[in-house]
Amino acid sequence: RTICTYCGVGCNLEVSTSNGEILSIQAPYDAEVNQGHTCIKGRYAFKFYDHPERLNSPMIKRNGVFEKVSWDEVYEYIASKLTSFKKEFGPDSIAGISSARCTNEENYLMQKFIRAVIGTNNIDGCSRVCHSPTALGMQRTYGTGAATNSIDDIKDTNCIMVIGANPTDAHPVTGAKLKQFAMKSGNVSIVIDPRRTELARYATHHIPLRPGTNVAVLNMMMYYIISEGLVDASFIENRTEGFDSFKAEILNIDLDAIEKITGVDRNIIREAAMAYATAPNAMSFHGLGVTEHSQGTFTVMQIADLALLTGNIGRRGVGVNPLRGQNNVQGSADMGVQPHQGAGYMDVTNDAVNKKYNEFYGVEVPKMIGYKIPEMFDAALSGKLKALWVIGEDIVQTDPNTKKVIRAMEATDLVIVQELFMTETAKYADVILPGASFLEKSGTFTNGERRVQAVRQVVEPVVGTKPDGQIIIEIMNKMGYPQPDYTPDGMLAEISQIVPFFAGITWDRLGKNGLQWPVAKDGTDTQILHKVDFKRGKGLFEFNAWEETMELQSHAKDFPYILTTNRELEHYNCGAMTRRTANELILKDDYLMINPEDAKENLISEGDYVCIESPRGKVDVKARITDEVKRGILSTTFHFPEIMINNLTGDIHDSEAMCPEYKVVAVRIRKSKGKFKKQLI
Repeated sequence: RTICTYCGVGCNLEVSTSNGEILSIQAPYDAEVNQGHTCIKGRYAFKFYDHPERLNSPMIKRNGVFEKVSWDEVYEYIASKLTSFKKEFGPDSIAGISSARCTNEENYLMQKFIRAVIGTNNIDGCSRVCHSPTALGMQRTYGTGAATNSIDDIKDTNCIMVIGANPTDAHPVTGAKLKQFAMKSGNVSIVIDPRRTELARYATHHIPLRPGTNVAVLNMMMYYIISEGLVDASFIENRTEGFDSFKAEILNIDLDAIEKITGVDRNIIREAAMAYATAPNAMSFHGLGVTEHSQGTFTVMQIADLALLTGNIGRRGVGVNPLRGQNNVQGSADMGVQPHQGAGYMDVTNDAVNKKYNEFYGVEVPKMIGYKIPEMFDAALSGKLKALWVIGEDIVQTDPNTKKVIRAMEATDLVIVQELFMTETAKYADVILPGASFLEKSGTFTNGERRVQAVRQVVEPVVGTKPDGQIIIEIMNKMGYPQPDYTPDGMLAEISQIVPFFAGITWDRLGKNGLQWPVAKDGTDTQILHKVDFKRGKGLFEFNAWEETMELQSHAKDFPYILTTNRELEHYNCGAMTRRTANELILKDDYLMINPEDAKENLISEGDYVCIESPRGKVDVKARITDEVKRGILSTTFHFPEIMINNLTGDIHDSEAMCPEYKVVAVRIRKSKGKFKKQLI
């Protein structure tokens, strides 16, 4: 029994093997997370584990060609190089990018290596890239940046609000539960999304806003709730602060302007607001369509404030519940894979925290905030970053502004990539380390509802590969920082001493269904947060006005269409795993969703190749004509490296957390004469 490696739902899997070969994957009915269900990826997309293209030896690039070497040789090479850079240029010349695909224990080790062995806070990962506005926004409002409730609470709610997420494709098992709720008579469902997603088709209220206007829509919703006297006055009085000034700002917004900005009739927004406010219990769910915007953090704060406004916090069937993208996004952040907070979300600049880390790690760890991933690229291009270690992240394919990422990789003296396959990023590496898949190691993943679950080794690692945690430990030993061999129980014993909300988590206590943090020392876990008070004391109301993204302010005149990105059920992110399974036969290409009127205006037919051009570059992609998107809005997937959609995306980030703005890209389109033509301007 183990845990799925794809999305943040955290489905339990039962894997059948014979003579070291995986025969099938089933879903256990006694799993609290998925109750006998999986999606097409979880049940069938596992054949990548022994695919012929698996990396099976460490490699060093010499004269532009990768040469297979022994583990001893590659460790000696890495240790020598990193020690040299640290001595000549200082610890901050080195950076690491850890992985939401790896276990909690492996992520903990990677941030420990960067901080305690290298001596820098230059550690980041996709948990900050995709959901950092969730963590920051909820920390500012509640004091804790994680889901307040459990998915099981859908059974006890009367209203769901899904904003910026397409869960039936991206989180299918949870998406099925939300769809069942929406289809049931008497239930109220609100979907806020530019696309008419599958869930939107069944929703009581669908708000098809223009991408980038989440803040405007939510401010209008709160205007109606306040102006029509639907707030929970007692909750606001006893458990919140800042409401009076917040109320004044909200009631001063310009409804005419917001209606025009969002492209949605104000009455549609009002009806949704009334439905949320009058429901006995209302739950919200949000995804990357909230966070991957220039105002992502502010939007998360508004979603959190909406719950405060109506008292929908601290009991079953309510709360704010982010839908985490990758399997261990929550866990990697919990473990300290971020440049401003160490393990347990403790502020690295705080003197008391620094002292605690120093004593625990037995060395002096740095106090200065390190580089976020975009800052790593900038540092590389300016000559400050000499070495970059990337684990399980295909940053060339999945990070924005591909040509800049490639230039940064080429400008870095030493790029170490720890991977399963020769990804687009691995091609630019100087050193490759072959890691192990989730089926070949043990540890824990933390799903989107804070549930820490046991990942159990099913088969032996492919010959020539090693579990990622063991690789990190061996390089730590090589560089003079002694560590015992990797075991999940041993690592959890260490983590529980430094991460407060892991205090009572042990390997033996996880059982079949895991534990939801915070876990007390006696093993008691927590299904619902903020029952009595918030970690910060009182919940905070803070008004933020809508502002147009600089992407459109700068480029909308010449690039009049808005491109946003989405996932498909069959594939996952860069597709490195799913494209090496039979799922590739179901969906073979990325495609562009385009409204019929826009298609007609540009003489584009179903299946034609469309040239999409942004200020950064251009790509060709096949057209899918559909009214699921409104006029002026385009949407595409990004699973296939042949197309490299991120040639189009830019450097605009969330103003607070530096999460890339994947969801608003200014583009223009025309019918293409060719196929897969990829050009950089």
